Amino acid sequence: MSRTRPHATLVLVSAMIAMAARAVSATTISDSLGRFINREMGLVVSNLVFPNIAGEFIQREALGSLQLPVPATSTSFTYSYNPQLATFERQPGSLGPVFVDRSDTVGEGHLDLIFSYQFANLTDLNGENFGQQLEFAFMSHASGLTVGGAFLGEDFSLKENVFSLNATYGITPSWDVNLLVPTLYTTLDLGGVVGGFAGSGAQIGQVRFHDKAFGIGDILLRTKYRFFDDPNLILLAGALTLRMPSGNPGNFQGLGDFTITPTLIASRPIGPHNVHMNLAMEFNTADAQATRARYAIGATLQPREWFAFLLDVLGSSGLADDRFTIPAGNVTPVCGPKGVDCVNYSPSPTGVNGIVHRSDIVDLSAGIKFNPFASANVYLLAIIPLTQQGLRAAVIPAGGFEWTF
Repeated sequence: MSRTRPHATLVLVSAMIAMAARAVSATTISDSLGRFINREMGLVVSNLVFPNIAGEFIQREALGSLQLPVPATSTSFTYSYNPQLATFERQPGSLGPVFVDRSDTVGEGHLDLIFSYQFANLTDLNGENFGQQLEFAFMSHASGLTVGGAFLGEDFSLKENVFSLNATYGITPSWDVNLLVPTLYTTLDLGGVVGGFAGSGAQIGQVRFHDKAFGIGDILLRTKYRFFDDPNLILLAGALTLRMPSGNPGNFQGLGDFTITPTLIASRPIGPHNVHMNLAMEFNTADAQATRARYAIGATLQPREWFAFLLDVLGSSGLADDRFTIPAGNVTPVCGPKGVDCVNYSPSPTGVNGIVHRSDIVDLSAGIKFNPFASANVYLLAIIPLTQQGLRAAVIPAGGFEWTF
């Protein structure tokens, strides 16, 4: 019986997970939100359909902002071969960053596993309450009557619980391959006031939407190769990330597109400490508007062999506005003096034209990492926004456990 190589196993497992994720189909949170607004505005009774502006707009805003930082391919421990002892030895040095890659590789034949968790509660868009920016209204005619309705949002909460398995295997002393599989539990809550009229009759009331979803996110296949190695000057590596569209974008759990991200990695050890920088471009193969530049810089300060402070700045920038059109259905959305404030969308005779503006998402990641025993590490971090653009959380706590074999 032939023996399967570990890096081939990583590719096979990722392909199986991606196919399983695509095989599952169900009503998405985005679709449920559209039906909710239609129902509460009385459109189902009148056989009228209001376009799902809310679901589409929230989905696009969320996916432009909700790519939470993922654990890097860098490992806390590195190994090199000692020919005198005919064995691999763990190298002294920094425990390294969590969300920023450094040029070090794990070492030939070694496997590093990281189990991590992140939580984000996204509530604000561009520094203001997102719920209060969601306003929708319509006018139409049914059974000889003029009918209309409006939804005015009050509070909004999109919560993401992200559980990730991150596996890195060293093929050669300078070449690593990596598989990251995220699993997400997502909930969306939206409260507001709804009103409607038909002829001379009118009604108004409070409503609340809640839905949840659990599933696999976008799987990442990554590889890194260290091509320049001078610890007294700088270490350089190149990396390539393939994002598989295994997550459901309607549940805010994936982009829905395949992306390719080449990355340049630079780092330098300074005794037990480490400074590092990443420059990358994430190319969306299906939608050039969604291509983003990614960058990061930071340092690991290690006062003890077993304990380190982590401080990194993580950023991404959109290159273009995301413009989209939704068919208008059989009602006329109303904006302006006779309707509501339509945030980032405008109605036309044939559809609704929306826009999600390009954003600069910059975060500060600060925390600690420590080595409690053997080849195990634990880290605890807080990710704090430095810019207000996009759909944002006040703070994103993160933690993880790492074991190197």
